Amino acid sequence: MKNDKKLNELLLSWENTYKKGQLTLWIFMALQESKKYVDEIKNFIEKKSDGTISCEEQSLYRALRKYEHIL
Repeated sequence: MKNDKKLNELLLSWENTYKKGQLTLWIFMALQESKKYVDEIKNFIEKKSDGTISCEEQSLYRALRKYEHIL
């Protein structure tokens, strides 16, 4: 039982890290075409991923702040 809980925690942690990495990739793909506002980036991600990836605007702002020096 204890091992199951630790495994679930590990998987959840890995999933969150993976999603953050994927979000960065999708943001760069969206911005490769042209400059976009956050809602346009969000729509691009949802459309190009056929709705399998969705994100909140707050997550996009957070990710964009990390890379504002190169954008």
